[in-house]
Amino acid sequence: MELSDPLLLTVKMFLADVRSWRQKYRDGEYMCADFAKEVYDAATGREIRCGYVTVFFEVSNISHAIVAFKTDYGLNFFEPQSGEEESVVVGRPYPIMMQGVPGGAIVRVIEIKWNDGTSTVID
Repeated sequence: MELSDPLLLTVKMFLADVRSWRQKYRDGEYMCADFAKEVYDAATGREIRCGYVTVFFEVSNISHAIVAFKTDYGLNFFEPQSGEEESVVVGRPYPIMMQGVPGGAIVRVIEIKWNDGTSTVID
């Protein structure tokens, strides 16, 4: 299977079609990892290169799962619980309040596992 990096517009149309946020967050049952995996699997099925992202925070044992796409506008992160693009930057607070994310949590490391078998670490 040949995966390709999409245009940002393609990602937004894809997310609108997948609508992962139609699911409800249920602690212990359907959490951030499940939302991210749903988008990651759907992207793989459509031959879109997608990254499963684990965001690690300072002073917290909790991590958070989102997705990433390398587009014509660079590396773009998306919150699969809302379908919204987010600016996730190491050393800054996670940009939005989401279930499963500690309030005011500072991003320490971003790990991306791409569906083409490669990986990226941003620290």
